[in-house]
Amino acid sequence: MRPKIKIPAAVMMPIGHMVELIYKLLAPYGMKVPQLTPSRTRLLSCSRTFDCSKANDRLGYTPIVPLKEGLRRTIESYPHLRADVPTTNDGPSIYSQ
Repeated sequence: MRPKIKIPAAVMMPIGHMVELIYKLLAPYGMKVPQLTPSRTRLLSCSRTFDCSKANDRLGYTPIVPLKEGLRRTIESYPHLRADVPTTNDGPSIYSQ
């Protein structure tokens, strides 16, 4: 499901550190591993760009699908994530466990 709000990483990092500290204190008492951690916040807030030129130079690799075509296919395969599609609550979410 597309997130309804966006929270800056600078706001989430201190919260992640607090959650991590609480986990370290309560883990011996059976607290489950938290989903919100500083490392996960960093991972989710970074932009990534991948370049296959080294694979092309060393291995002769060329992509089967050009980048623009791959992006088009990806966008088409996730129509429920488009901004103009209203979100619905069709059933249980993996986040509500």
